Amino acid sequence: MITGVYSMTLCDIGNTSFHFLENEHQFKVSVEDTIEHLNLKEPIYYISVNKDGEKKLLRKFPNAINIEDKIVLKSNYATTLGVDRALGCYGYSDAIIVDFGSAITVDIIAHNNHLGGFILPGVEKLKEIYPNISQKLTFDYIEKINLHTIPTTTNEAISYAINAMIVEPIKINYQRYNLPLIITGEHGKKFLNYFNNVFYEPNLIFKNMKLLLEMEK
Repeated sequence: MITGVYSMTLCDIGNTSFHFLENEHQFKVSVEDTIEHLNLKEPIYYISVNKDGEKKLLRKFPNAINIEDKIVLKSNYATTLGVDRALGCYGYSDAIIVDFGSAITVDIIAHNNHLGGFILPGVEKLKEIYPNISQKLTFDYIEKINLHTIPTTTNEAISYAINAMIVEPIKINYQRYNLPLIITGEHGKKFLNYFNNVFYEPNLIFKNMKLLLEMEK
């Protein structure tokens, strides 16, 4: 839970959903669904990686404030760095930030400089690949598959491959840079056991939005 009472609403508009925090209450609405029924506490502060979602929010709440321009991040990355990734890094001087969303983003910050990062398909997207190759590859996903044991069934083989595709690139960079590992996002908690000395921040984006707004006061 994010502590503290705030008389405002925060909104993270992603690829698939609006994620709202109103005072201490969190909820999501699909970007495909209407938000006309919502009666949110203003002011409303938001970030967005979805232009259509942003337009929908502003039609309902025309006074909502985009805080993207307030984010200051020294970075080696091109100007195409997503606002969600930039905000996720905000306030960290040395860390690896892993956000398990519809895509999995990995960002590396060292000595107050964002060195760069990479993007992996999200768990749900990886799960869609195999049945599309062949109906024989329809499977039941095993979330906590052991990556130190050779699979002996199709369910194990595909689950192993999915989790290894996600875990191994993160481990390579964790070992290379030896920085604190911060995991956030919807599926992040399911992957904690694959890493040592990991910190789980389920509300990282909202936490950093609040930090940014506090710094503006």
